[in-house]
Amino acid sequence: MVIDSHCHLDDDAFAPDRDAVIARAQAAGVVGIVVPSYREHCFARLRACCDGVSALPLWPAYGLHPCYSGEHTREHLSALQRWLATPGVVAVGEIGLDRHSEALRHPDLWRWQQDVLAAQLQLAQAHDLPVILHARSAYAELIALLRRHPPGAGIVHAFNGRIEHAYALLDLGLVLGIGGVVTQPSAVRLRDILRRLPAQSWVVESDAPDMLPHPVYRAGQRRNEPAFLAYTIAALAQTLDRSTDWVAGQAEQTTRRVLRLPLMGGGE
Repeated sequence: MVIDSHCHLDDDAFAPDRDAVIARAQAAGVVGIVVPSYREHCFARLRACCDGVSALPLWPAYGLHPCYSGEHTREHLSALQRWLATPGVVAVGEIGLDRHSEALRHPDLWRWQQDVLAAQLQLAQAHDLPVILHARSAYAELIALLRRHPPGAGIVHAFNGRIEHAYALLDLGLVLGIGGVVTQPSAVRLRDILRRLPAQSWVVESDAPDMLPHPVYRAGQRRNEPAFLAYTIAALAQTLDRSTDWVAGQAEQTTRRVLRLPLMGGGE
């Protein structure tokens, strides 16, 4: 059994067959899915998706993604504050910093990215919620901002930084989200980092419909889904010289702890 700690199940890519995707996830041992948002106009769609599924727990998170910083407004931050007060929310996310493209590195937009992230970290503190963080080409900058606005807990989604970044993020009370990247033959550095970290320092995620595991991509699939977490778990098991059951169980336990999700059977 495993929890998918990051899946955009509300995305239009799943509109034609969402029920079948969920059924395949269950068959693959997925016992719950965290569904982060990224734009204000998607919040209602995400809630409808989570509320409309009874076969599997879907836990909503709300946030303003840095890649859409040019769209975000102060009014969107106010709307986010209202959505964070609704029942069942497990995190503020997906939020963070991204300097991958030239547009996102524009000085004005870069300053706004940081302002939006700082505001969302403050909202997370006010609502006593963990965070789901995005970082791309911006680990040092993210760590510096987090030190000024420390999160209580959270997940650094799709971690692919250096060992010093990993240690700094763990020191801030965060854990690392590991997805399809770990299955790639080129991900030597990431696998080496994972061997050097405590078992409770990572969780697994699909990031579906994106971040396909390498074997699935090679087979011609172009849409990721939670059932494909099995490939990430297998790669982690091989990396750590552990069983797949151990990896899945460890990831589930850590996800429940960090996001304060209910235990199996309804306990706390």
